[in-house]
Amino acid sequence: MSSFDKNWFKNDYGSKVLQSFRQKDKIRIYGLIEKPTLPGSFTQYEEEKFKILILGRSFSGKTSFINSFISSKINDKEYIETPGIQITNLYWPVKMVDCEKMMVFNLGFWDIGDSAFKKYTYIQPASVECLDCRIFIFSWIDKQSFIDILNSLKQLESEPNREKIPNIIIGTK
Repeated sequence: MSSFDKNWFKNDYGSKVLQSFRQKDKIRIYGLIEKPTLPGSFTQYEEEKFKILILGRSFSGKTSFINSFISSKINDKEYIETPGIQITNLYWPVKMVDCEKMMVFNLGFWDIGDSAFKKYTYIQPASVECLDCRIFIFSWIDKQSFIDILNSLKQLESEPNREKIPNIIIGTK
């Protein structure tokens, strides 16, 4: 089992690699068919994909949570509910300690609007297929958003043949 070099990005080459994953002052977001290209000798890399489902009530901060990874600027004043499904692919490079191998984590955040999730029954099965993690978001200023998460977790526990998928609960606002 390999471990990651925590300081690799501090040298000139590591800095150039990280810069290739940024766009202006934020992390670059890639489309569904785009992939990052690395400069120099690390043109080949191993990619590890993770599908992460973001769940919670409307106005709980799901989209802002994802945006916090991309940029420190979050604009809650112009909020609109996520229509349907918004998939954000965030790539993050790491260098292995015991070899000159580069690895790139592809974090696929599936942000599903609460009303679309409830209204369209076909969204739920598609969203949990090949799922690696669920992140439940609640708002500290909306008690019902936390109660809804507890109810969802109880429902997940009662499902027969359920997969062992990690669940993370995060409070926002």
